[in-house]
Amino acid sequence: TAEKVRAAALAAPDEFGNLAKQYSIDVNSASAKGLIQPIRRHLGDAALEQAAYTMREGDISEIIPVNNQFIVLKCEKHMPGRTVAM
Repeated sequence: TAEKVRAAALAAPDEFGNLAKQYSIDVNSASAKGLIQPIRRHLGDAALEQAAYTMREGDISEIIPVNNQFIVLKCEKHMPGRTVAM
């Protein structure tokens, strides 16, 4: 299923949200058409972070296995880092 969804996303990147809504098993991201919080460094799965931080805007990722799920990302934009006072 992940390969089928990724192929459809590559063929029609503008339909990524609808594909996520239709196929995602994660109820929260499916209901938001695949939108997730920005992926920050050193706070989650290393493979997911690696994939996210090597993408350019508009890219569709390879299939990323994380625990018992398969994830496909679409890079919407990069957000600049900011300094937070201690």
